[in-house]
Amino acid sequence: AECDAVGVVAAVHPLVTQAVDALQARNVPVFALISQISATGQVHYIGLDNWKVGRTAAWVFEHVCRAPGKLGILVGNHRYRCQEMNESGFRSFFREHAPGFTLLEPLLTFESSAIAQEMTEKLLNENPDLSGLYVAGGGITGTIAALRSTGRAGSLVVVGYELMDSTRPA
Repeated sequence: AECDAVGVVAAVHPLVTQAVDALQARNVPVFALISQISATGQVHYIGLDNWKVGRTAAWVFEHVCRAPGKLGILVGNHRYRCQEMNESGFRSFFREHAPGFTLLEPLLTFESSAIAQEMTEKLLNENPDLSGLYVAGGGITGTIAALRSTGRAGSLVVVGYELMDSTRPA
């Protein structure tokens, strides 16, 4: 089979790098979609500037939270460079512009709504004074479910992605 190019949505992993290298050795251009990937050769990226995405999310917290406070962070997986950059941009904004906020260490959701729900409940239980929650990776529906089941929906600022029918009402 012959192809002109390959678009890839993948985490940073040695097997992905090996597959991309094999394609490039056959002169097949590879384009990373959504999240940048590592490879020996050049892999072009088609997507957002995720560092700026993180900074934009932080700007929202700075302007919407009633006062500086604790912010929780949920990340799907640090192997997705886009999520790593979201978090990095998020933290850099607060260092530069809003140092009064306290950023908690990120919890992993592994792109699972069930795990995101569990991690959100953990954050809420351990931090009753939580002012906001940044969902920088997958699992936003689990976060919404946790906020509703704990009665905390509407009591803190939440910024996430994946606008769809199931998240629009939240």
